[in-house]
Amino acid sequence: MRALSASHILYAWEAGRQKHLVDRALLLLALALPSLSPAALRSLTVGQRNKELLLLRQKTLGTQAQCFVQCPHCNEKLEFSLDLQVLLSRTVEPSVQPGEPAEQVHTLRVDDVTLSFRLPTSADLASIASSVDAREGSHLLIERCVVQAAQDDQVVAAQDLPGNILEALARSVSELDPLAEMELALDCPACQHHWTTLFDIVSFFWTELDVLAKRLLRDVHIIASAYGWRESDILALSAARRRYYLELIQ
Repeated sequence: MRALSASHILYAWEAGRQKHLVDRALLLLALALPSLSPAALRSLTVGQRNKELLLLRQKTLGTQAQCFVQCPHCNEKLEFSLDLQVLLSRTVEPSVQPGEPAEQVHTLRVDDVTLSFRLPTSADLASIASSVDAREGSHLLIERCVVQAAQDDQVVAAQDLPGNILEALARSVSELDPLAEMELALDCPACQHHWTTLFDIVSFFWTELDVLAKRLLRDVHIIASAYGWRESDILALSAARRRYYLELIQ
C-alpha cells in the first residue's frame, strides 16, 4: 500500500465529490492499492475494506485522529484523540493481496434452522444505496448475503426468517468481520452520560481529505501566483517545502 500523495488527494477529491461514500472508499483504495483490480476491491468484505482504509489513513495522515462528537444527552461538544492502532488491533487478518479473492460461504445453525451466508461487501452496500430507508436496505442486504436457509431440510426464503435467526446472523457477521462496524464507548465529562457511537472511517477520512484538498488548492494558488510554477510542480514538493515557500511569500 502506498500513501496518498498531494496529487492523489486532489484527484480523489475532484473525482469523488459527486460519488456515494461506497464509491469514494473504492476510489481511495484504487489509488493506494493499484495492484488490485476494481472487481477485487468491490469484493472485499466491509471489514476488510475498512481495515485497508484505516491503514491508508494511518500511512497518509498518521496514527492519531482528532474526533469531535456531541453528547446526545446534554449537547456538550467533545473533542478526543483516537488511536487508529487500537481499532486495527481488533482483527488479526493480514492485509489483502493481489488476485481475485474467492467468495467464502459460512454456515450458522440456530435451533432447527441452518443458514449458509457470506459477509457483506462494498458491492452489496452499493446495491442498497438507493433504498428508501434503513429497513428496506437491511432486507435487501439479507437477501443478497444469505446463500441458503433451510429448516428441517425445507428451503426457507430469506425474507421469511424470524427475528431471532436474523439477530444470530447479525452477531455472527460481527464476529467474523469485526471492523465492519466500529463502536466507540464515550463518556461526557459535563453530565457523565455514557453511550456508544459508530466510527465510520469512510466519511471521517473523506472529510479530512476534503479539508486537505482545499488547503492544497489554496497553497497552489498562492505559490503559483508568486512564482508562476505549474500545479504539478507545486504538488510534487514535500509538505515542508511548500510551507517554507508560503512563509517566504507571506
